Parts: sequence; C-alpha cells; structure tokens
Amino acid sequence: MESRDTSALPEEQRRIEAAYPLVIEDVDAVRRQLSAGQARVARAPGAKGAGNRTKRIRLLVRAPLWSPSDLGRYLESGEVAEHE
Repeated sequence: MESRDTSALPEEQRRIEAAYPLVIEDVDAVRRQLSAGQARVARAPGAKGAGNRTKRIRLLVRAPLWSPSDLGRYLESGEVAEHE
C-alpha cells in the first residue's frame, strides 16, 4: 500500500495479501485479488464494512530474465523482444 495513512508503517504491514508470485494469466482475476487484499491493509481493529478496495498501491515487478526496457516493451505491447 502506498498512501498517507500507511506511509509510516513498515513494508511488511503494507504488503497486500495475495498468492505470490503473481502469475498474470487472467488480468481481471489478479485485479480482484489485489483489490480484496488491499481492503484489509491498515484497517482499524473492529472496523466495520468491507474496507477500501481502491487504495493507491505501488507494484514492484521482478523479471530476472528481462531487461527493464524489454519488460516495459512487453507491458506496453505484449510483444517479447527477440535477442540474437
């Protein structure tokens, strides 16, 4: 989570509960999983309701086999760069 209310919390308390690493085969399913997880972050004890599912988040992406430019190209276009 990346918000005014969570900025003072340690990273482990801001982490969204999800099955890591995320495998993105169904984008909508991943969005629902992250939305449900973020609603539980930084909730006051005994808070009522489902929580805020639309908080600002920061995604940290690790792609050890790709360079940053290759990853960016893939995320923008879905195309994988061919290397010689």
